[in-house]
Amino acid sequence: MLVHLGAGLGNVIQATPMIKCLSRAGFTIDLCIQADYGDVPALFRDWQAVRAVSSSGRELAGNTYNYYIIGICMTADPVRFKNFDTAVSIRLDYSHRDIPHVSEAGLYLNVARILAPGIEVSYETYCGKSSRDFPEISPATCVLAPGGKFGFAIKKWDRYDLLAERLGDVAVLGIEKDLDISNSRTFTGPIAALAKGYLNHRTFAWRVLKVFSMRTARRMRFGKEAKNYLGRLSLPETAALINRAGFFIGNDCGLAHVSIAMGKPTFVLIGPTSVKKNFARFKNVYPISLDYECAPCQEKAPELVMRSSHARHFCPYGIRCLRDMEVDYVLRRVKSILLEKHGIEIPARSLTSK
Repeated sequence: MLVHLGAGLGNVIQATPMIKCLSRAGFTIDLCIQADYGDVPALFRDWQAVRAVSSSGRELAGNTYNYYIIGICMTADPVRFKNFDTAVSIRLDYSHRDIPHVSEAGLYLNVARILAPGIEVSYETYCGKSSRDFPEISPATCVLAPGGKFGFAIKKWDRYDLLAERLGDVAVLGIEKDLDISNSRTFTGPIAALAKGYLNHRTFAWRVLKVFSMRTARRMRFGKEAKNYLGRLSLPETAALINRAGFFIGNDCGLAHVSIAMGKPTFVLIGPTSVKKNFARFKNVYPISLDYECAPCQEKAPELVMRSSHARHFCPYGIRCLRDMEVDYVLRRVKSILLEKHGIEIPARSLTSK
């Protein structure tokens, strides 16, 4: 069997429960990963559930396969292996109307149920790591991951620096572009209606019209109290650091799925995106969100809001479901769950009494 995966790191990790099940059922599995980040395949090269891992598929072209599974959001050309025209191909897709009904991992596991009838399925994910040791990281360390890169303003919470000041022992992971908020802008009223053709690209007209927009995120600046690794680690090293730490707080991003795979208590700050699609039935994951009638718009109105632009986002409320989430609210939820579910007490500083 050849499994061909793409899109983000989280999308790749959500396919791993299916691969585990099919490996246990006796399938020999080769894995081709063409994801958004070049070193995603390195996280799976030593995985015993697969025979080979490729980042291009070229070295797999001489093989024959009974089944070819093409993952969600795959945009690369198919791998043309020897018997490509006669193998059974299964392409997974996710339309907007499917999101409220089945998780992404569950969609993959349905393939395992079909190809291995009677197999006991598990939502346990997998992610590899490097052998690098991080002596400065301990079970008392909280990992903060302000993920979302540049294009996903709809996933970003902008107060991790304030959270770091209150937690003490923190490590900040990800890339520098996770802090870029230049497209965290919303246009409303007559400007949005009359000039919409000029608002999606960074043209001269956009630079003029942006004075009428509202910036919906603040610029974060981490102080000396935070161990800042932004842009300094490979993905396998990042996974090794998460494995050393105690717990994780982050956006809906690939590193949250790394933390889940490592078995860490994982707190995901959720705004427009769907918990049901991205985090259903995983152990030790705790979504934190606010209750607005429009949320989550990935389930209720994805075609209106869930779009990526380098010039703006499309939420008419300025992503209030994340913007209105206060540091105290996050701290209270994290402290309560860690103590109740894991017996971990954290000395969060200056927690107000209200």
